Amino acid sequence: MDGGEGNPVAGQPVSCERRELFISYSHHDQGWLERLRVHLKPLENRYGLERWDDSRLQAGDLWRLEIEKALARARVALLLVSPEFLASDFIHGIELPSLFRSAKQEGLRILWVHLRPSFWEIHTDIAQYQRLIPRSRALSLLSYDEQDEGMVQITKEIQVAFQQLEAERLVLLEADALESEAQQVDPSEADRLRAMLEALRLEKEHFKQQAEQALLEKEQMSERLSAKALTGPSLIQFRTTRGWIVREGNQWHKKTDLITVSGYAEELAEGMLLKMIQIPAGEFQMGSPAEEKERDADEGPQHLVRLRSFFLGQTPVTQAQWKVVAGWPKLDVDLNPDPSSFKGANRPVESVSWKEAVEFCRRLSQRSKREYALPSEAHWEYACRAGTTTPFAFGETLSPELANYDGNYTYGTGPKGSYREETTDVGSFPANAWGLHDMHGNVW
Repeated sequence: MDGGEGNPVAGQPVSCERRELFISYSHHDQGWLERLRVHLKPLENRYGLERWDDSRLQAGDLWRLEIEKALARARVALLLVSPEFLASDFIHGIELPSLFRSAKQEGLRILWVHLRPSFWEIHTDIAQYQRLIPRSRALSLLSYDEQDEGMVQITKEIQVAFQQLEAERLVLLEADALESEAQQVDPSEADRLRAMLEALRLEKEHFKQQAEQALLEKEQMSERLSAKALTGPSLIQFRTTRGWIVREGNQWHKKTDLITVSGYAEELAEGMLLKMIQIPAGEFQMGSPAEEKERDADEGPQHLVRLRSFFLGQTPVTQAQWKVVAGWPKLDVDLNPDPSSFKGANRPVESVSWKEAVEFCRRLSQRSKREYALPSEAHWEYACRAGTTTPFAFGETLSPELANYDGNYTYGTGPKGSYREETTDVGSFPANAWGLHDMHGNVW
């Protein structure tokens, strides 16, 4: 958990007319809303929770008027935050100002969940309210089963919010009734009524303390889970060959030596391992310096990036590995088990789309109970450089002995060589200093 305890203005009574859960979302995230509705259904059936989102609008409705009515009836609001949510002019200009105004003036409880990585911190109003998953995680970064667990937690939080608001409302109503009664009784009863009012005040304070304790416990649980995630799997050692290129006189020569790196192996099938290498935490200058040869404009300006430790596959995913995962149950999109143009079980899989690559990661996350995702540009460049500042991880230039590329073209004074015109088995060439193969060449 992070953000505030709930609403910035505490103790403001909520109108008894407000009884709905209002869900604010981008239509781009319709799939997430559909999944969440399933989890909320038991609350609707058992506790009479009334949920509203704009799918309730009927043809011919004055949609803006209906949304304003729903906002006026809302007792708890749930924001499904994503890049598209933050970019929506309607959400930014109409829905959110109305919700924030109701929170400050009428005690509306606002909760929010981070669906997909986005720059939510820029929206300082959202950041004031109670977030339903840990700071470091967006729901989309969890495995499919963990996403369901997250939605169960969201449902519980919504139930708790309604229960707390209802309890506070009843306490306030009873207090109002006692105040009214105290004005109509003789002085001998006044002390008894004042004592009852004090007891109600203490009861309300108890509700607040319980909520604060629950928030603290959830924050501690999030910290424990984050610490557990950082410890990761049990590490093993891998031996591999590192390569680099040096100039001796007028000639470039390949150099190699054996290195040992840490990581773990994910078993996809009997005898088939996906080797994951531990990349150390650190910082680097992302991009290339302005004076570097053949530099493109989109490679700068250089800027400092700091990264935590993470794991990266030692080689590109092979066609054999792809075929195994393609046979697992579909989550979002189908996977062609044999999409590659250059056939070979140990060659890299190619001719796949970004969506198919994401599907591969999601299926692997669900099956393994670990988090798998495509590396960001920063993660990839950091891992590729492996602590170097030269144009290539192997040095000032590149050789066809170190990577699979068109050897007819050279970089700087680098050596020419063969052009294979097809992919090669992964790991056929030396690794960089961190034990990663094929970071230059082989598959685009």
